[in-house]
Amino acid sequence: MPRTAGSCDAVVVNWNSGEDLRDLLDDLARQRGVDLHVTVVDNGSSDGSLERARGTAQEFSLIATGANLGYTGGNGVGFRAVALDRPVLVVNPDVRLLQPDALAQLLAVLAEQPDLGAIAPAIRAEDGTLEHLGSIADVDRARVHHVDTFVAGPAPQLTDLEWIDGAAILFRPEALREVGGFDERFFLFQEEVDWCLRARAAGWRVALTGRVEVGHRRSSSFGSSQKGAYYYWRNLYLLCAKHASSRVVWRVRWLAALLGFARRRRHLRSGASARALRGGLDALRGRWGAGPDDQAATAA
Repeated sequence: MPRTAGSCDAVVVNWNSGEDLRDLLDDLARQRGVDLHVTVVDNGSSDGSLERARGTAQEFSLIATGANLGYTGGNGVGFRAVALDRPVLVVNPDVRLLQPDALAQLLAVLAEQPDLGAIAPAIRAEDGTLEHLGSIADVDRARVHHVDTFVAGPAPQLTDLEWIDGAAILFRPEALREVGGFDERFFLFQEEVDWCLRARAAGWRVALTGRVEVGHRRSSSFGSSQKGAYYYWRNLYLLCAKHASSRVVWRVRWLAALLGFARRRRHLRSGASARALRGGLDALRGRWGAGPDDQAATAA
């Protein structure tokens, strides 16, 4: 029997991911030295992506929700389906595992760092640059973003961050049991930031490792940048409301940043301004979950 580096569960949320899901499952099937169980949560896909994935070498358990529950809702279904007695990999269908020992290396980092609640690989964009090497979560100033973005060269072996990208995260099961899963009100965007802030408040570290690099196709299943503007500004409000120390300052800064975004000509022309303002209004009204572009898809 081949020696294994450990065991883990993988949760993959699929919503109209095209060929990406099949390719990711092929990558998972090539992983060496890991006892792996994969759960695919299908959020009511209608593009045939799930049917194409059935021919892969990677066996998987399927949970068909029959509706678009969003990234947070789909992963919540996945978290509840696994025992949380071993590490859990959450990975987007548009991620490519470039190394056959990627999971084994991520598991090794967790084993070496007992206070690490979650670890993320370095992410390479399609042009070969690193998508980011750092992150900022200054909720008192309503500022959440990556830093050192799209840079060439190697990633550091291990660096602690304020938050790690949700495209691919390996969670320690003890951290998931203590902190819980994603807050499903976010639906999409900022949920990983919220989780990392909750984990760090509970005493867990989160980090990025350059020992593992993954590719990222930025799948078209997400939709338009205008749709992203809605979720970004709405969910930034929720994130700050949960974690900011002040009651007033962050709201003033959030509103100023939102209006500054909405005034830009390119956002006015593209329609992103209108979506962002709608997101801001829904935040003030306390309307979470599926946004207007996704509400029709949430009905089973």
